[in-house]
Amino acid sequence: MSNCYGSRRLVLLLVLVLCLPLTAHADEATRRAKAKQMLTLLHVESQIQQSAANMQMQILSEIEKTAGSNPTSDNKSKIADTEKKISQLIEQKLSWKVLEPSFVDLYAKTFTEQEMDQIIVFYKTPSGVALIQKMPEIDAQVNQYTGSKLQEIQPQVNQLYSDLRNSLAAEPMSSATLPSPSGVTLAPTASGAK
Repeated sequence: MSNCYGSRRLVLLLVLVLCLPLTAHADEATRRAKAKQMLTLLHVESQIQQSAANMQMQILSEIEKTAGSNPTSDNKSKIADTEKKISQLIEQKLSWKVLEPSFVDLYAKTFTEQEMDQIIVFYKTPSGVALIQKMPEIDAQVNQYTGSKLQEIQPQVNQLYSDLRNSLAAEPMSSATLPSPSGVTLAPTASGAK
């Protein structure tokens, strides 16, 4: 009788061990489904599409500036070819179809299942919907406000940077370089002065 009991325990243990991966897989699938639902409620796809479109417009604008106001027909053909390649590249690398799996992974890893449940519930409420609808306007106003504040302090930052550069130039510099505020790196000359 004890042999039969031991066999049943072994069978039960094997069943449990074999079912655990199925449970983990189901939990992961549930988390991913909730993450996708969050992305949908937050309109992330349209935000990504808008960002990609804005990036493409900026790039194409720069290309047209580079070509000048009266490009030759040969240059027009080169410009059109480059614009087509850029559009294809953006579609290949930045489309929602390409980015969505990574975003789903990010949300599923970042939020617990309970947090996702609560976030989903909130964004389905009138207040959640209002928040999503009004955030783009708030973001635009915040960007405008902070941009104006940055413009206010830019002359002072430039002066402080210039003062630092001048004081460092008075001393021999190491082989390190000093970046400028504009992002251009100023490398020291052999004498260490600029």
